[in-house]
Amino acid sequence: MSHKKQIKFSIEEYNPKTRWGLSLSPTTSVESHPWYKKVRKLDLADSNIEELPKYLKQMHWLVKLNLSENKITEIKAGTFENFPELKELNLSHNRRLTTLHPGAFSGLPLLLKLNLYDNVITEILAGTFVNLPKLRELNLSSNLTTLHPKAFYNLPSLERLDISGTGITEIKEGTFVNLPKLRILDLSWNKRLTALHPKAFYNLPSLEKLLLSSIKITEIKSDTFVNLPKLKILDLSETKITEIKSDTFINLPKLKILDLSEAKITEIKSDTFSNLSSLEKLDLSYNPITDIKSGAFVNLPKLRILGLSESKITEIKSDTFVNLPSLEDLDISGTEITEIKSDAFVNLPKLKILDLSYNLSLTTLHPKAFYDLLLLQNLDLSSSGITEITLPCKGLSRQEGIFMNLPELRELNLSWNDNLTTLDPKAFNNLPSLEILNISETKIHHKKQFPGLPTNVKIVTHYIPYFQ
Repeated sequence: MSHKKQIKFSIEEYNPKTRWGLSLSPTTSVESHPWYKKVRKLDLADSNIEELPKYLKQMHWLVKLNLSENKITEIKAGTFENFPELKELNLSHNRRLTTLHPGAFSGLPLLLKLNLYDNVITEILAGTFVNLPKLRELNLSSNLTTLHPKAFYNLPSLERLDISGTGITEIKEGTFVNLPKLRILDLSWNKRLTALHPKAFYNLPSLEKLLLSSIKITEIKSDTFVNLPKLKILDLSETKITEIKSDTFINLPKLKILDLSEAKITEIKSDTFSNLSSLEKLDLSYNPITDIKSGAFVNLPKLRILGLSESKITEIKSDTFVNLPSLEDLDISGTEITEIKSDAFVNLPKLKILDLSYNLSLTTLHPKAFYDLLLLQNLDLSSSGITEITLPCKGLSRQEGIFMNLPELRELNLSWNDNLTTLDPKAFNNLPSLEILNISETKIHHKKQFPGLPTNVKIVTHYIPYFQ
């Protein structure tokens, strides 16, 4: 039998009175140790095991068993029924493990963690995980082509389920029923997953984190996310979704983070997110968005971070960012906007970071473009198409400028504006908190004194690579 081969292992004996431990050399057999039946932790990883050694059946006190990186091919019903104390079982990286029979893990009343990562299990049948009343974590990532309904039925203590990186093609209704304590569900990197059936996640009352990134779905049906009262994080990044309907995210009262980046969305409609009153972070970056309708971001009183970088928008309308009283960080870098109008950022009283970098078509900053951003600390206008910043600006007195009324601004980045040739020294008057002014890699070839700046401002005129 393969278990008679030289086995690499370490054994820790735990005694409530003496609390002593020992390690055995690879050439020492487990059975030779007089206390082996009372061993609490056993590591048999990478030991060429094809089936469980017979001596394991006498090790009733095991709490932790590692059988990873072996050659086990199947787990039959009742295989682990002699381990009433077992809490952690690791069967990952058994590259020949294809089959889990119904009842494979029965008789493990205290099992908390089960790791089946990176095997070649093709399907999970109903009854595979029966009689596991304490199981909290189950890892099935990098397995599977088929997920049967009720595959996880009646796991009353399960809190975390990882089914990422598999070959499954759809999630059917009823797949995750009767999982009252499930908090984290990871379905990311399922490259063949093209369909989420209506109510696929129905009635998961404790779910807080749902990861659906890097899957191939093209749409989200209106009742996909119903009855998820505690959901806080929803990741739908790197999908093929082209449209977000106004009723997609209803009944998600606790949602704080929504990631829709790197999808195929072309338009943000009115009221798309209006039911997400607890939302704090919304990422729409790297989408081919060309139009943001009026009211797209209404009723988001707690939104702090909004990402729209690398989109295809060409303008910022006066009503694009209205009614965002808590917004602190706004990223509109790498778009196709051509100008910043005077009313682009009105009613953003808490904005601290504004990134407008890599807008290569941006040539015009209108007077008062950043007016009344009283808490703004960091403004990035690097790598744009701006050619000049001069005074007097149209509509402003000689004491006013593009960057007026920004009392908290600490860093202003104008670097890598290849066409910026004219920079009036008084353009930076009335910036009492400014610490860094970056004008490196522009066509301003000589240092100037800027009389309106605080004396401690660092003026960066040459690009310094990070490795220096």
